[in-house]
Amino acid sequence: MQKHSEQKPVNRKVIEKAPSISIVIPTYNRGKVLIDTLQYLLRLSTAPDQIIVVDQTVDPSSDVKKKLKEWHHSTVIDWIVLPQPSVVAAMNVGLQNCNSDYVLFLDDDIQPIEGLIENYLAMTANQEYGIIAGRVIQPWDNPDGDQTSEEFSFNSRENSNAPFFIGANVLVNRRIALELGGFDENFKGTAHDYEREFSDRVLSTNYQIGYCGSAAVFHLKEQTGGIRTYGHFLKTIKPHHAVGAYYYILRSKRVKHKARKILSRLRQRVVTRTHLTQPWWIPLTLVGDFAGIVWALALYLSGPALLSQK
Repeated sequence: MQKHSEQKPVNRKVIEKAPSISIVIPTYNRGKVLIDTLQYLLRLSTAPDQIIVVDQTVDPSSDVKKKLKEWHHSTVIDWIVLPQPSVVAAMNVGLQNCNSDYVLFLDDDIQPIEGLIENYLAMTANQEYGIIAGRVIQPWDNPDGDQTSEEFSFNSRENSNAPFFIGANVLVNRRIALELGGFDENFKGTAHDYEREFSDRVLSTNYQIGYCGSAAVFHLKEQTGGIRTYGHFLKTIKPHHAVGAYYYILRSKRVKHKARKILSRLRQRVVTRTHLTQPWWIPLTLVGDFAGIVWALALYLSGPALLSQK
C-alpha cells in the first residue's frame, strides 16, 4: 500500500482588494471655482476610481462648459447635466451612476488636503460605519483643529463617532445608501437638514457614523452660486432657506414636541444680531419662514421622495 506523505499547508498571502471610491460633486452656478476644485482633486497622489460632476447650472460660462466637455470626452470626469437645481436629486443621480463601493460627496468650492482618499480608505476598515464624515475647515475655523464649542466639531483632527454629517465632505457606503432609498428629494431649496434626516435613517439600521479628522478639505465658501443663489438666509423673503429645516422637524422621529420646535425656530430666526441692527428684515424673514412651513407641511403630507418611491 502506497503511503502518502502529509502535505504541509501552503502559506498564502491574503491580499484584500481596497474598496473603490467615486467622487460625486453636485454643482450649481459655480463657474471657475468648480474648475479649480476639480484641478485640486486631479492632483491628489491617490486618485479616486471615478469623478462625477452633476451639473445643474442653467447657463454655464463658455470657458467652464468647454473645459468640462474636454474632461468628459477624455474620460477624466463624467459630466452629467440636470435640467433643475436640487442638491439631493444631484446626489441621488451620482449614487445611481457611479460604480464604486463608496461615494465621496464633495462641495464644488473646496480644496482637498493631501491624503484625503487614503485616510478615508483606512477608515472603511471599520464595517460598522455606514457614513464617514470628513473634516471641513471653514474660513473662520482654527486651522489647528481645536474644539471650540460643546457641539460636535467638524474641524477636529481626532477620529471619533459623529451624530450626523455635513455634505461638503462625506463618504457614504453606496450599498447602504441605495438600500435606504437614497436622499429624500423633498428637501427643496437649500435642502437644509437633509444631512440630519439621512443620518437618522442610517443610525436606525444600527450602522454608525464615523468621523475622520485626517480626511480634510478647506471649504472656500464661494460667495456666488450654490445656495447663495437664494440670497442671504437672514435677508430674504424667499422660503428656500427655511423649508428644509421645517420639513426635517415634521419628518424626523427624533424630534419631539414638533409644534414647540417650530415656534422655537421661528423665534430664533429673527432674534439675531442682523435683525437687531436691521429690524426692517424681521417681517420679511417671518413671511419667508411662514411660507417655508406651509411648503414643508405639503411635502410632509405627500410622503418622502426617495429613490424607492420613484
